[in-house]
Amino acid sequence: MLRKKSNVFKTVIFLIVLFSISFALNSDIIINFRDSTEHRGGNGDAETDTTVKELSSQVPINDTTPPAITFIQPNPTNELVVIKSYYIIVNITDDNPPLQGDVIIQVSNQSTLLFNASMILTGNSLWSFNWNNLTSYPNKENYTLKVWAKDSSPNRNSEWSEEYFIFVNIKSPPGILQTIIFFIFASFIFAGFSVYLNKKGLYVSRKKKRERIKGVFQD
Repeated sequence: MLRKKSNVFKTVIFLIVLFSISFALNSDIIINFRDSTEHRGGNGDAETDTTVKELSSQVPINDTTPPAITFIQPNPTNELVVIKSYYIIVNITDDNPPLQGDVIIQVSNQSTLLFNASMILTGNSLWSFNWNNLTSYPNKENYTLKVWAKDSSPNRNSEWSEEYFIFVNIKSPPGILQTIIFFIFASFIFAGFSVYLNKKGLYVSRKKKRERIKGVFQD
């Protein structure tokens, strides 16, 4: 009977000690949490609200609007091009502007796609392409210009511009044969004019001579 009471007493003491240790540990955790919160100069609820707001501000906007493309050059359409190097310039506006490589110029003639080329960002929202080998393509012909752009939003919205047209009419310099013919023709004209002047001078000289002779005989 005494042994049973002794075992019960030991069990009760053990439970009391275990409960005390557990309570002390929980108290330290609560105190440390409060001290840490006070040291940061705020409470846990305020920091939680701030964190939620910061995370919500970083969530990307659901952009579903494609870029707006406006031609600066050529403007208006059907522009006459008479130079060997021609700049194509467009203005592209979007809340998430395109990145380099996401703006393409497409050039074609009346029936055939000639080439696609990347345009270069030249400042603010202006993009340009220098078509500097116009003489490599047929002269006196219409060309169609279109621009494709893709914005930098998560949706990667893209759009084609309206078609614009240019008429290329580059005056080529005269060839060697034309140059030779021109110089021969000019030489003939100069020679004929020189002969005319010489004949006219000779005629005037003879006329004066006859007048002097006539005057001598009259005297």
